[in-house]
Amino acid sequence: MSWLQENGASMFFMLLFVLFVFRGQIMARIFGVGQITVHDLSKKLATKSPPLLVDVRTPPEYNQVHIKGSLLVPLGEVGSRLADLRKHHGDREIAVICRTGNRSINGAVSFKRAGFEVVHNVVGGLIHWEGQGYQVIK
Repeated sequence: MSWLQENGASMFFMLLFVLFVFRGQIMARIFGVGQITVHDLSKKLATKSPPLLVDVRTPPEYNQVHIKGSLLVPLGEVGSRLADLRKHHGDREIAVICRTGNRSINGAVSFKRAGFEVVHNVVGGLIHWEGQGYQVIK
């Protein structure tokens, strides 16, 4: 018991740190955001009814390299563009991508919270997409 009293503050701050680092994954789990691999995304994009691929990186990142057909919606603008996206894309399945798969979790959670039914986070992001040899526009 004395160990807990002596180290309680440290344990509390460690817990806060862990929650901060993994908040995206925790929120994704709570709101039911799916995870999709780049391989599965590639297959889905080749179908008759592909998901809407939303890229949440910054405009300079997007202009440098992106996936053909992806829609740029920087993470900071997702909230303000949700109504417009719903109007133009309705109940379409959504896949959210960023550079590594970390920012896209937050974007995907925003879509789920706004009522979009099927939302996926692209695991590994654009780095993994390129690393697996899938085509990009540079």
